[in-house]
Amino acid sequence: MKPQNTPSGDDSQKPSFPRSTGTYKKDYPKTGQRVFQTHKKDDRIARPMAPRPVDNSSVTGNVPDTFDGIFKVGKNGIGYVTHKDSGFAVMIPPQHNLHALNMDKVTVVITSKQEGLGKISEITRRAKSVYAGTIEKRNTDIWFIPSDSREPEMKVAPVTPLAENNLKKKVVVKLGTWIVDTPTCEVVQSLGEPGMNDTEMNAIVLEKGFDGAFPES
Repeated sequence: MKPQNTPSGDDSQKPSFPRSTGTYKKDYPKTGQRVFQTHKKDDRIARPMAPRPVDNSSVTGNVPDTFDGIFKVGKNGIGYVTHKDSGFAVMIPPQHNLHALNMDKVTVVITSKQEGLGKISEITRRAKSVYAGTIEKRNTDIWFIPSDSREPEMKVAPVTPLAENNLKKKVVVKLGTWIVDTPTCEVVQSLGEPGMNDTEMNAIVLEKGFDGAFPES
């Protein structure tokens, strides 16, 4: 099998490992590109079968076996956490992410320094308390589609009148429990029609954790 050419060139010629990025940066999704499979029938997302391995060969300094960091989601739903001081990047397979979501603060246990693999032992802080997006009905279920493409779709449960009366609208939800690998959520507020300036601004403000009185639709 021929080696893949990388736009970054020969890594051995670089004087140091790029801090807080690593070679996995090429696996980050482009703006608006969906990362997770949707729950629509016959929906398929064309993406590589496996993520690009992490190259930590140029990292120097002490790398602890356990450390805290920020979980960042790349293509294929694969997460990465970088050790702040050394720049050592750890790839977290989905089965070992404890249902962490993009930008959550987590505790990582390195399982293989040679391969740059690890697992999350604890989610110490969620990046968001609420999530903004739209909701739509598929068969008998209502699904939440987050505005951030790096976050998974969520099944709306319980289905309240607030959810039923605001299909296709921009809403705010709170994360609920997980059913196997599918998160659930509850609709707590309707913001209005997607794409409207006030609607989108309110969504951004609420996701960042600011409180305020916003008119419901």
